[in-house]
Amino acid sequence: MQPLRDGPAIEPLSRVLGIAKELDHQLYGGSDLGEGQSVKEALLKIREMADQQFDRQTVNALLIAYRN
Repeated sequence: MQPLRDGPAIEPLSRVLGIAKELDHQLYGGSDLGEGQSVKEALLKIREMADQQFDRQTVNALLIAYRN
């Protein structure tokens, strides 16, 4: 994966939608076997992508929202 580029230039809604798309992918077919993962597994995988593919602040907001 390539590092996040032009971070400040990416609109907040675009950041949220990017993570939402990845979460959907993880939940409904993102594993090696083509089967979906649990919500917890998907969120852990997205957390690993923070600072590489996704903005850490936006990922943290997703995790807090899920926890609440």
